[in-house]
Formats: sequence, structure tokens, C-alpha cells
Amino acid sequence: ASRATLSRAETMPGLHLPRAAWRPSQRRLWILFASLLLWAGSAAPGRVWTASNFTAANSSLSALIKQLQAIPRARRVKLAGQLVEEGGALSRGITSIDYKKDIVALFKRDRWQDASVLEIGTASGGATALLSLLFGTVLTFDIHLDNSLSTQRQLFAGVPNVVFMLQSTDQPYAYRFLAGNRNIRAAVIDGDHSEESVFLDIFRVLHDIPCCIEVLVFHDYCASEVSQAVRFFEDAQVIRFTKAVGDDPGVFWWCSEGRPEGAAFTVLRDDAEIFRRRLWDLYVRYTGAHTEAKLNSTVWHFPMQAATMFLSLGPGQYVQVRDLYDCSQKVLGSATIYSSVEGITHPRWGMSSMQATIKDENGNLCAFLNFDSEVSGVTFAHVPENSHLESCQAAVHFGTFRGIAVVGIRTKHAIQVAKDVYERTALFEQP
Repeated sequence: ASRATLSRAETMPGLHLPRAAWRPSQRRLWILFASLLLWAGSAAPGRVWTASNFTAANSSLSALIKQLQAIPRARRVKLAGQLVEEGGALSRGITSIDYKKDIVALFKRDRWQDASVLEIGTASGGATALLSLLFGTVLTFDIHLDNSLSTQRQLFAGVPNVVFMLQSTDQPYAYRFLAGNRNIRAAVIDGDHSEESVFLDIFRVLHDIPCCIEVLVFHDYCASEVSQAVRFFEDAQVIRFTKAVGDDPGVFWWCSEGRPEGAAFTVLRDDAEIFRRRLWDLYVRYTGAHTEAKLNSTVWHFPMQAATMFLSLGPGQYVQVRDLYDCSQKVLGSATIYSSVEGITHPRWGMSSMQATIKDENGNLCAFLNFDSEVSGVTFAHVPENSHLESCQAAVHFGTFRGIAVVGIRTKHAIQVAKDVYERTALFEQP
């Protein structure tokens, strides 16, 4: 190829080189000289990307991000690491400089450039900014509307690949709307640091989004409650420790036992069925959701029946319903709870659920209660074969008001729904 190129060069108008230049002994020198000329042309003003240029030229975070996103990824990733170390916009936030540098190093490969990352805990947007330079899309979640809006408006205006969302993982099936997104490949978790909150953050990310998250990164892994929540999933062989991230050991006052500031974990999805089984069994054990104690004394609202159900369990206790029209109250029967029943709900929502039978004083089966996997809703169905029994008439009447099966929602969730509806429909004076 080099010989053909040189032959063409000899015949080009205006190119006058001595014939001796093409002798084998001098050919390499001329090729080197031509390469230097080409390099000099490519390094024209405006194409020299250095950390000092970006630090001086950008006074806002959004402007910095947009300019960095306009250059080739390999160079952008290198500059991001340099800018973090030098300070300025990319070093903002409570996370350490080493944590930010390790995040860049962890996701520097090109395989992440078109992927999406989920971030729990937007806060001031320090980690969000770095992730926007490493991933194709950043889905960043917070629970405070004011904080999310101010961060978006003040720091990320015009940044196209950062999507701000509000959601709390203490809500049932919180991330179900992301279930069809197969491009979310990593999650960075830095939200509420209580053990229960971190546990639910991890569970929602791995359960509600069934595919294809590969890596989890935790900030404040050095805090005891965070590391304890993570350890549950590690012991269940759902995730595996990969490397420390940030200061090692962590230096914040809440750090303990020599743990690093953050940690990266690999998600163990080799066998999808085993993975989901381990994940679900851990959730049931940790939350105690499928126990009689969790259901006892709970209240359920049935909007189509305009009725409320009171679920009392144990000897001498009965399931009762109250009509919200005339405030009359009827006894449906006594309930028996069956925990972790499989096959009554779709595995998309959980591997098992709870079921209750309602019987009259003679032990005749009058109705079933099928609870969803996270015990936030229930389907009531009377038993047609025993609908002729006088002792089952209360259940039959309750079930046939709108059909054999009727649907209810746990009152604590119904109250939140009602609040949401009120907020969206009530008139408020606008500031």
C-alpha cells in the first residue's frame, strides 16, 4: 500500500521530490514527515481539547457538559477524569474526588456509551453530571420535587440525556414502568441511607426491572446500615463485590469498620430463574410480608362496593365489611391465612403471594381472598357452589354487587391515591 501511494505521489502536479527520496533507505523518513504534516493539520485551533481550556471556558455545569458531549468519547472520558481532579464544576457534591475518579474509570469503556444508567438520589447533581458524560441516558430519581426542579433548572438546563424523575421505592412496584426498558445496564444508589430504604432500593432496581442491570454502585457503603442492607443481597448470592470505589477506607464521620466510601457489585444473573427466586425469597424473609401478623387488623377499601373490609385474624375473630352508604356492618365469616402460595398471581409481580379463605361457623367455604405479591391489593371472590347457604349470603351479596370477583386496595395506599387525586384536581392559588 505504501509503494502504491508513493507511486501516485510522484505523478501529482506540484509535488517535486528528488528520485533519491524513494530509495528504500530514505522512504521511511518521508513517510514519517508526511505523517507529521497530517497530525499538524488535525491539531488546528479548536480541536485541541485540554482540561485547562474547558475549565477556563465554562462557567456553568450545563455548558461544560454540553461541550464535553460534543467531542469524541475517548477524549471526553479522559478529560472528565482530569477535570474532576483539578476541581471546578465536575468536582461538586459530597462524594470525594477519588469516588468520582473511580466512577469514571469504572464506566470508561465504550460498551457503556449507548447504555442507560439509573441513579437513585439526585441531590445536587454531582454524580449525575459525570454519569451524563459516560452513558447515553441518565434516569435520575429523587423524592423531593423542589430539589429535583432546582437541580434541573440551575445546573442541567439544555442537557439532553438526563431525565429527572420523582419516585420513592417504598411504594409497591415502584419501578414497574421501567420493566420494558432493556437498555438500563447499571444503577448508582445514593438515596436514603437507612437499612430498609437501601434494601428496597436494591430490590426495586433488580426485581421491578427484570433485565438487564449488570452493575450496582453504592455511595456511603462505609455506613453500617448501607453495608448491612447490601450484605443481605450478597449473602443471598444475588450480587458479588467487585471493587472499592472512592476513599478506602472512607473518611466521613459516618464511616466505620474500615469500609471504603463506596463499592461496586456485579449482578449475578447467570440463571434468570434462580436469580429471581433468590431475590424474591430474600424479599419475603426480610419484609415478613407473607405472614399472618402483617395482615392482622388491616383495612381494605373496595371502591366499587362503596365498602370497607376489616380483616381480623385469630380465634374468635371475623372478617367484617362496612357499607359506606348506610354505615351498616356485616360479618362475612372467619379467615384462615395461607402464606407464600404460588400460582395465584403472575410471576411478573412476584414468585408467590398470600391467600385467605372465609368460612362460616360450620366450616363451609364462602369466599376467597387473593392478595397481590406485595400485599397492597386484594381480589375477593365468593364460592358459587355455596351461594345458596344462608350463612354465606353476606359474602355472596358483597361479591355479586358488581360480579363474582371484586377488587380492593389496602387503605393506606388508597389514602395516598386520594391525596394524589385531590392535589391534581383541587384549586390552589398560584404564586
